[in-house]
Amino acid sequence: MIQKFSVSFFIIWILLGLGTLVIHAYARKDGVQPDYLESLFATYSLFSLESIYPIPKQWLARAVYFAYPLIGLLVVADTVVRATLLLFSRQENQKEWTRVLASTYRDHIILCGLGHVGYRILERLLHWHLDVVVIEKNTESSFLTRTQQMGVPVLLMDARQEESLEAAGLHHARTLVIATNDDLANVEIALDARRLNPHIRVVLRMFDENIANKLRDAFHLEVAFSSAAAAAPLVAASVLDLDILGSFTLDGRELFTAKIAVGKDSALVGMTIAMLVETHRVMVLSRKCGETPSHLGPTPAEKIEACDVLVLHGELDTLRRLGRLAR
Repeated sequence: MIQKFSVSFFIIWILLGLGTLVIHAYARKDGVQPDYLESLFATYSLFSLESIYPIPKQWLARAVYFAYPLIGLLVVADTVVRATLLLFSRQENQKEWTRVLASTYRDHIILCGLGHVGYRILERLLHWHLDVVVIEKNTESSFLTRTQQMGVPVLLMDARQEESLEAAGLHHARTLVIATNDDLANVEIALDARRLNPHIRVVLRMFDENIANKLRDAFHLEVAFSSAAAAAPLVAASVLDLDILGSFTLDGRELFTAKIAVGKDSALVGMTIAMLVETHRVMVLSRKCGETPSHLGPTPAEKIEACDVLVLHGELDTLRRLGRLAR
C-alpha cells in the first residue's frame, strides 16, 4: 500500500522541507523569526489554506504562500481519490488490489494454473501454511471463487507474459510451480522465469513423462513431473487389497506407502519393529496400538501386537505380502 503512494509522499515531504526553509528565512511575526519546528507547522498549515505568519515581502516566500494551498489541495485530493478507488477494488477483489497485495509477498510460492491439478497443489501448500500467489488467465475457472475466498491473491493474467510473473513477485519468490494444461505454455513460462530470476526453484508439469525428464535435465529444473505418470501407479495400486496412501519413484523403483492392520492370528504378532524391517526390507513410518494415537518412528525394540495399525513404506510386492501376513 505504501509503495503505491510513494511518489505522493515524496512530493509532500519535499514541499514541507522547502517551505520550512523559506518560512524560517523570511517569515516574521512581531519581528520574531520562527524556529524550524514552528516553520514546519506553518508550512503544514498552508496546505489547508491557513496562514500563521503574515505574507512576507520577498517574492520567493510569496510564491510559497500562494502556490502551497493549490499544490496541497491537488496532492491530497489525488491521494484520497486513489486510496478510495483502491479500497473499493479491495472490496470487489479486483485486479488493482490483488496486484498490490501480491507485491507485498516475500519468500512465497507462485502457482501458475488453477485447474484440477493446480487447485490440489494449492490446497496442500495452504495446509502447510505457505504463502501463495496464483496466476490464472481463465476468468471462468471453477476454482477461482473458492481460491479468492481463502484469501489467496489471484492475478487474472496470462503467465506467459513477463509482467504477470513480475506482478506475482517473481524476484522475491522461493518457488514457481507451473501446472497449466498447456505443455508449450509451461515450457515458455519456465524459460521466462529462469531468465528473469536465475535462482528461483522451478517445478514444471508436463503431460509427457519423457519430455518432462528431458526438460529437467536440459534446463536444470528442480522438478519436472507428469501428472499422468504420478497418478497412474497410485490408481493402479489402489485397486489391490491394500490401503495405499501414496507413491513415488526413486531411481526407477516405484515405492508405495500403505496402511496395514494386524489381525489377532497374524504371523506378525510378537515380531519386533527391528525384525520386521530386517526381514522384509520395509520402513515403518508409524504404529498405532489399540485405541492409543499413532506415533511416528516406532523404536526398533517395540513388539507388534494384535490390532496394531502400521504405516509401512516399500515396494508393492513386499507390501502385498505383508498385508497377507497381517491378516
